[in-house]
Amino acid sequence: MDRGHGMSLPSLLDIYNILLDFHGEQNWWPIVKNGVSLYLPEYATRERTPEEILEIWIGAILTQNTAWKNVEKAITNLKTHIALSPSEILHYPQNELAELIRPAGYYTQKAKKLHASMHFIENTLSGNILRLKTFPLAQARTHLLSLGNWPRNSRLHSPLRLSIPHICH
Repeated sequence: MDRGHGMSLPSLLDIYNILLDFHGEQNWWPIVKNGVSLYLPEYATRERTPEEILEIWIGAILTQNTAWKNVEKAITNLKTHIALSPSEILHYPQNELAELIRPAGYYTQKAKKLHASMHFIENTLSGNILRLKTFPLAQARTHLLSLGNWPRNSRLHSPLRLSIPHICH
Protein backbone atom coordinates (compact mmCIF):
# COMPACT_ATOMS: atom_id res chain seq x y z
CA MET A 1 0.00 0.00 0.00
CA ASP A 2 1.46 3.35 -1.01
CA ARG A 3 0.86 6.17 1.47
CA GLY A 4 1.88 8.89 -0.97
CA HIS A 5 5.53 8.77 0.07
CA GLY A 6 6.61 6.29 -2.59
CA MET A 7 6.89 3.54 0.01
CA SER A 8 4.85 0.37 0.09
CA LEU A 9 3.89 -1.09 3.42
CA PRO A 10 4.24 -4.84 3.81
CA SER A 11 1.07 -6.90 3.92
CA LEU A 12 0.08 -8.83 7.01
CA LEU A 13 1.15 -12.01 5.23
CA ASP A 14 4.57 -10.47 4.50
CA ILE A 15 5.00 -9.60 8.18
CA TYR A 16 3.85 -13.06 9.21
CA ASN A 17 6.39 -14.71 6.86
CA ILE A 18 9.21 -12.47 8.12
CA LEU A 19 8.39 -13.42 11.71
CA LEU A 20 8.05 -17.10 10.79
CA ASP A 21 11.45 -17.05 9.05
CA PHE A 22 13.06 -15.36 12.05
CA HIS A 23 11.40 -17.28 14.90
CA GLY A 24 10.42 -20.55 13.21
CA GLU A 25 7.36 -22.63 14.05
CA GLN A 26 6.27 -22.01 17.63
CA ASN A 27 4.07 -25.05 18.27
CA TRP A 28 2.17 -22.95 20.77
CA TRP A 29 -1.10 -24.89 20.89
CA PRO A 30 -1.43 -26.54 24.33
CA ILE A 31 -2.37 -30.07 25.27
CA VAL A 32 -4.79 -30.47 28.19
CA LYS A 33 -3.72 -32.85 30.95
CA ASN A 34 -5.70 -33.19 34.16
CA GLY A 35 -7.69 -30.05 33.37
CA VAL A 36 -4.61 -27.88 32.80
CA SER A 37 -3.19 -26.61 29.51
CA LEU A 38 0.44 -27.57 29.05
CA TYR A 39 2.79 -25.57 26.86
CA LEU A 40 5.85 -27.79 26.95
CA PRO A 41 9.19 -26.48 25.62
CA GLU A 42 9.58 -29.74 23.70
CA TYR A 43 6.65 -28.73 21.49
CA ALA A 44 9.00 -26.29 19.73
CA THR A 45 11.54 -28.99 18.90
CA ARG A 46 9.52 -32.05 17.91
CA GLU A 47 6.61 -32.97 15.71
CA ARG A 48 3.30 -33.50 17.42
CA THR A 49 2.04 -37.05 17.89
CA PRO A 50 -1.14 -38.16 16.11
CA GLU A 51 -2.93 -38.05 19.48
CA GLU A 52 -1.82 -34.47 20.06
CA ILE A 53 -2.82 -33.49 16.54
CA LEU A 54 -6.28 -34.93 17.14
CA GLU A 55 -6.59 -32.99 20.38
CA ILE A 56 -5.50 -29.83 18.56
CA TRP A 57 -8.14 -30.54 15.89
CA ILE A 58 -10.81 -31.02 18.57
CA GLY A 59 -9.64 -27.93 20.44
CA ALA A 60 -9.83 -25.86 17.26
CA ILE A 61 -13.49 -26.77 16.94
CA LEU A 62 -14.30 -26.27 20.61
CA THR A 63 -12.52 -22.92 20.96
CA GLN A 64 -14.70 -21.17 18.40
CA ASN A 65 -16.66 -18.42 20.18
CA THR A 66 -15.59 -19.37 23.68
CA ALA A 67 -12.83 -18.82 26.24
CA TRP A 68 -9.99 -21.34 26.41
CA LYS A 69 -10.78 -22.19 30.06
CA ASN A 70 -14.12 -23.56 28.86
CA VAL A 71 -12.36 -25.61 26.18
CA GLU A 72 -10.08 -27.06 28.88
CA LYS A 73 -13.16 -28.19 30.79
CA ALA A 74 -14.73 -29.72 27.67
CA ILE A 75 -11.54 -31.57 26.68
CA THR A 76 -11.14 -32.81 30.25
CA ASN A 77 -14.73 -34.09 30.16
CA LEU A 78 -14.04 -35.87 26.87
CA LYS A 79 -10.83 -37.47 28.15
CA THR A 80 -12.56 -38.57 31.37
CA HIS A 81 -15.45 -40.29 29.61
CA ILE A 82 -14.13 -41.57 26.28
CA ALA A 83 -10.88 -42.20 24.48
CA LEU A 84 -9.87 -39.32 22.23
CA SER A 85 -9.90 -41.25 19.00
CA PRO A 86 -11.88 -40.60 15.83
CA SER A 87 -13.64 -43.95 16.14
CA GLU A 88 -14.63 -43.49 19.79
CA ILE A 89 -15.92 -39.96 19.26
CA LEU A 90 -17.75 -40.89 16.06
CA HIS A 91 -19.53 -43.78 17.76
CA TYR A 92 -20.36 -41.87 20.93
CA PRO A 93 -24.01 -40.71 20.87
CA GLN A 94 -24.10 -37.14 19.62
CA ASN A 95 -26.45 -35.94 22.37
CA GLU A 96 -24.14 -37.38 25.04
CA LEU A 97 -21.11 -35.91 23.30
CA ALA A 98 -22.87 -32.53 23.37
CA GLU A 99 -23.26 -32.81 27.14
CA LEU A 100 -19.56 -33.57 27.59
CA ILE A 101 -18.55 -30.48 25.63
CA ARG A 102 -21.26 -28.23 27.11
CA PRO A 103 -18.70 -25.98 28.88
CA ALA A 104 -17.38 -24.88 25.46
CA GLY A 105 -20.76 -23.40 24.49
CA TYR A 106 -22.73 -24.01 21.30
CA TYR A 107 -22.39 -27.65 22.32
CA THR A 108 -25.07 -29.04 20.00
CA GLN A 109 -23.48 -27.47 16.92
CA LYS A 110 -19.95 -28.36 18.06
CA ALA A 111 -20.96 -31.98 18.69
CA LYS A 112 -22.21 -32.12 15.08
CA LYS A 113 -18.93 -30.59 13.88
CA LEU A 114 -16.93 -33.09 15.92
CA HIS A 115 -18.93 -35.97 14.47
CA ALA A 116 -18.47 -34.64 10.93
CA SER A 117 -14.74 -34.23 11.49
CA MET A 118 -14.33 -37.68 12.97
CA HIS A 119 -16.33 -39.14 10.08
CA PHE A 120 -13.90 -37.42 7.70
CA ILE A 121 -10.88 -38.78 9.59
CA GLU A 122 -12.33 -42.28 9.79
CA ASN A 123 -13.54 -42.52 6.21
CA THR A 124 -11.45 -40.19 4.08
CA LEU A 125 -8.21 -40.57 6.05
CA SER A 126 -8.77 -44.22 7.05
CA GLY A 127 -8.57 -43.24 10.72
CA ASN A 128 -5.08 -41.78 10.35
CA ILE A 129 -5.05 -38.01 10.81
CA LEU A 130 -1.49 -37.88 9.44
CA ARG A 131 -2.78 -38.97 6.01
CA LEU A 132 -3.97 -35.39 5.54
CA LYS A 133 -0.31 -34.53 4.87
CA THR A 134 -0.40 -36.70 1.74
CA PHE A 135 -3.21 -34.72 0.10
CA PRO A 136 -2.37 -31.97 -2.37
CA LEU A 137 -2.78 -28.59 -0.72
CA ALA A 138 -5.91 -27.54 -2.64
CA GLN A 139 -7.63 -30.86 -1.97
CA ALA A 140 -6.78 -30.82 1.76
CA ARG A 141 -8.06 -27.26 2.19
CA THR A 142 -11.23 -28.09 0.23
CA HIS A 143 -11.89 -31.06 2.49
CA LEU A 144 -11.34 -29.05 5.67
CA LEU A 145 -13.47 -26.14 4.52
CA SER A 146 -16.26 -28.52 3.46
CA LEU A 147 -16.51 -29.75 7.04
CA GLY A 148 -17.68 -26.31 8.13
CA ASN A 149 -15.19 -26.29 11.01
CA TRP A 150 -12.49 -24.05 9.62
CA PRO A 151 -12.71 -20.39 8.79
CA ARG A 152 -11.93 -19.56 5.16
CA ASN A 153 -8.89 -17.57 6.26
CA SER A 154 -7.51 -20.48 8.27
CA ARG A 155 -4.16 -20.28 6.49
CA LEU A 156 -2.68 -17.99 9.12
CA HIS A 157 -4.22 -19.19 12.32
CA SER A 158 -5.24 -22.80 11.93
CA PRO A 159 -3.80 -24.78 14.81
CA LEU A 160 -3.37 -27.67 12.42
CA ARG A 161 -0.49 -25.65 10.99
CA LEU A 162 1.47 -27.05 13.93
CA SER A 163 1.46 -30.48 12.43
CA ILE A 164 0.26 -30.16 8.88
CA PRO A 165 1.82 -26.86 7.80
CA HIS A 166 1.37 -27.17 4.03
CA ILE A 167 -2.40 -27.01 4.42
CA CYS A 168 -2.33 -23.53 5.85
CA HIS A 169 -0.08 -21.80 3.30
